[in-house]
Amino acid sequence: MEHQHLERVGEELRRLGHERRQVVEQIMQHAAAGSPEARRLYEELDEISGRAIDLLEHQRALIRSELNVPPG
Repeated sequence: MEHQHLERVGEELRRLGHERRQVVEQIMQHAAAGSPEARRLYEELDEISGRAIDLLEHQRALIRSELNVPPG
């Protein structure tokens, strides 16, 4: 397994985590103010979360492959 590839995946996961935190903060601010912008931000959060989940699954598959662990 390419260690550098796993490092890049980890870095991207950290970046997405930071981005998610920022969007959540914005959602809470807009929701508290009754702004319809909160809904758009929620959709953005959903998209970011989907990317993070895909990346987590990719990371898990890479490690599982390296360890010869069957899927499951």
